[in-house]
Amino acid sequence: MRLSDLEAFLHALASESAFAYPKLFDAQHGFTGMSESDVSIYAGMVSGFATLSKFGPCAVIASKDSIASHRPLITQLMLGKRPLGIFSDMGDAERWIRRARRAKQSH
Repeated sequence: MRLSDLEAFLHALASESAFAYPKLFDAQHGFTGMSESDVSIYAGMVSGFATLSKFGPCAVIASKDSIASHRPLITQLMLGKRPLGIFSDMGDAERWIRRARRAKQSH
């Protein structure tokens, strides 16, 4: 995953008014080549979009080793702008997304 990939993704979400929908990212076999500068740029972009739209919950699925080493990066990328769950099991992530969605609908 590169900054340009995330930038294109954010613009696609914006054009479809889809930020408020829940997101599930399966990163079990993925990797990023993003630098600290790229993360800062992405964080700024997310902050900008967050002023225009509410963000729905986001579940990230990754290997246990990846979670341990990348939790700070994942958390920074999401910037606390949405409920964030980090999981090593797809089923756990899907259940969490459903609960988060129901909780949001009941408020």
